[in-house]
Amino acid sequence: MERFVFHDELRFAGKVVTFPQVHTGRKLQPTAWFEETIGDGWLHEPRMVDWLVWLSGELAGRKVRFYDIGALFGYFTAIAGALFAGAEIVAIEPEAEAADFIRKTLKANKLDGAQVQEVMLDNTRGSHRFAQAGHRFTRSETGTEFRTCTLDDILLPERKDTAEILKIDTEGHQAAFLPGASSSLIRRQAVLLLEFDRPDKLARYHTTNADLVEPFLAQGYRLYWCDHRIPGAPIERLDRIGPQHECNSMAVLLPPPGDQAL
Repeated sequence: MERFVFHDELRFAGKVVTFPQVHTGRKLQPTAWFEETIGDGWLHEPRMVDWLVWLSGELAGRKVRFYDIGALFGYFTAIAGALFAGAEIVAIEPEAEAADFIRKTLKANKLDGAQVQEVMLDNTRGSHRFAQAGHRFTRSETGTEFRTCTLDDILLPERKDTAEILKIDTEGHQAAFLPGASSSLIRRQAVLLLEFDRPDKLARYHTTNADLVEPFLAQGYRLYWCDHRIPGAPIERLDRIGPQHECNSMAVLLPPPGDQAL
């Protein structure tokens, strides 16, 4: 049996998750990332965590699926596993070393039913080369080759009795894969926790955060906006995205009232 040395425990909302201290082959080690983000007892992106806690209450007794898109080291994967007992959990992470760390985190937290898909979401299936700058990936002929698929490709078979939550944090690359899946996500009444990005990150895709959420708003979705990095940051209910919202922040898209998801 594989044994784990635990790096740290994260306690929130009466739950505990643990992250193993495992060395990887990537430049940014998981231990360094966790020490920086939660090493002093802070929650990383606390408003995102607050939304997950709220959703776990609203969906209590329901079957839930959680997709962690841009999972990195599985921080939100593990949090969702603690909050949504028995949920189907899918972590999407293209980097092999990070994906392997997520698998170890799942084992450490006894989330044996969760799965990790080692793939880059894009607007086409196949393989493409991507250059990496920090956590951001962009198409480049000289970059690393990754297997690619569409967002629709990774969605599990639709079930009307199951609420689906997608957390999307891909440093602007959501502009490549989200538009093609918007109609199916709306049909499935999915909840989106969508990280917004700065205009310069989205400019290469010739789009804006407002463009990405517009199809959902047109179908009656409710939009909430906040700075997910600040504890207790104000939450705004919006009818549209204005220039002041086009920044690194968070949008929550909830299906229209009366739909089965909420």
